[in-house]
Formats: sequence, C-alpha cells, structure tokens
Amino acid sequence: MTESKLDTTRRIRAELAERWPALFNEGKPVPLAIGIRKTLLAAMPKVTDELIGRVLRSWCFRPQYLAALTAGADRHGLEGIVGTVSDEAANLAAEQLHTLHTHLAEKAKAKREAVQIEEARQAEAKKKKAEQTEPPKANPPAPPSKPKPTPSAMPKPAPVEPPKPSGPVIVVKKRRLPPS
Repeated sequence: MTESKLDTTRRIRAELAERWPALFNEGKPVPLAIGIRKTLLAAMPKVTDELIGRVLRSWCFRPQYLAALTAGADRHGLEGIVGTVSDEAANLAAEQLHTLHTHLAEKAKAKREAVQIEEARQAEAKKKKAEQTEPPKANPPAPPSKPKPTPSAMPKPAPVEPPKPSGPVIVVKKRRLPPS
C-alpha cells in the first residue's frame, strides 16, 4: 500500500523534528534560515526536492511559525544562528498571519451558518412529518354562545287566539246528492 502525500509529509516532518529538535520544535518554532531547503536536500539525499518543499510549506505557514517571525529575531540553520529576520519579512509574516486568521474566522462563520441552516431544515422536515402522521383533528369546539335561560326564568307565552275576520263571513253548506 502506498503512502498518501499527507502521510509522507507528516513522516518527513517527524524525521526533521527527530534529527533537528531545536529547529523543528512543534511547541516553539524558530525562524529558519533563508535557503534552508537546499541545506536539507544535501543533508537528506533520499528525500525529493518536491517533498522538502511540501514539508517546509506546511511548517512555515503555521500560525505559530508566522508569529515567531518578528523583526530582529534570529534565523536558524542546521549549523546554528545564521542571520536575523528583516523588517520586511516580519511585516510579510504579520500580513500572512492576519490573512490566515481572517480566513479561519470566515471558515468558522460559514460552518456555523451551514449548521444553523441544516438544523432549520431538519426541524422543518420533522414538522412536516409530524403534520403528515398525526390524525386529522376533530372539529374545533364552537365558540361559546349565550347561556340558555332556564324554563322557570322564561316568560310564559301569551294564549293564541284565532284571527278575527275582517269582513262578512259567508257559510257555504254542502248538499247531499240523492243516491243514484
């Protein structure tokens, strides 16, 4: 099984930390000498230029390393202190550190927003599922009406009298027909 690029980079970084612990200390990185890539290639002939480049990029763009690049700080090589960090290099490192922090803050914000959107989507899906599975509700109760009076409190209706004729009354009698 072949090793991934990330695993290879980690393995070489661990080897560098083992061989030169003062230079590649995870807890307290120091500014490296300009041109240390060529020195490392000469000291580690079995490692390719591309791999050394990847390892140094991953090492030198860490926030801890960028923070260590302050103006006037000593630069270190395999043989010891070889120079100092210039104002220009310190300013560039400060800009890169600021950019890195801004990028990480934006990434964290985007992740929080994505989580909130996903939570809202899940809540909406759960609500829809609950609406689909719950039985239909019975008719809601009618609004309260006026209370009905009790029979004893109700007034008695007035007696109903047949209507009085307004004109003369004609009575028609029916005759019986003789049997035929």
